[in-house]
Amino acid sequence: MSEPSTWRRSLRAAWPWLLVAGAIGLWTFGGSGGPAIDEGAPAPPLTAPWTAEGQFDLGAREGQVTVLAFWATWCGACRHEGPTLSRVHERLAPHGDAVVGVSVDELPLEAVHARARRYGMDYPIALATRADSERFRVALLPTIYVVGPDGRIAASFTGAVGERRIMEAVERARRRDAK
Repeated sequence: MSEPSTWRRSLRAAWPWLLVAGAIGLWTFGGSGGPAIDEGAPAPPLTAPWTAEGQFDLGAREGQVTVLAFWATWCGACRHEGPTLSRVHERLAPHGDAVVGVSVDELPLEAVHARARRYGMDYPIALATRADSERFRVALLPTIYVVGPDGRIAASFTGAVGERRIMEAVERARRRDAK
């Protein structure tokens, strides 16, 4: 009789750790799922609120590199990647290029902005709709797209990716446009 109860106690003690291990595995290896939208494909349209008075329009950024980072306030990997994307944005801004965080939260824009600043996200934040997420095939967070000056997907990443890989993709997009 003590054997089943010992097994149950062990299972009860282990399940939170199994959940943590699964979450870490998704966070760590989430980027291996391949591109959400193929490189070279035209970026889908995206018009989203990003200030109380204005809209972000991806189509208006032709001629510039735009890094779109789909994220959510509840996503740990997204919060971790925020300061990295802020550094990328600092490097891009002098060239007219930008990082734009695209939140998939169902919170008011002001609440999303406040949380983004708390997480060290010092770049513009827009609010996506479910249709936006579907057009960009966002299945895992964060999902990051580098959109070249020609409006085409230069690179895509799922999961935390790091500054070096994003900047390499930005440089490839710039070189491709210069040809």
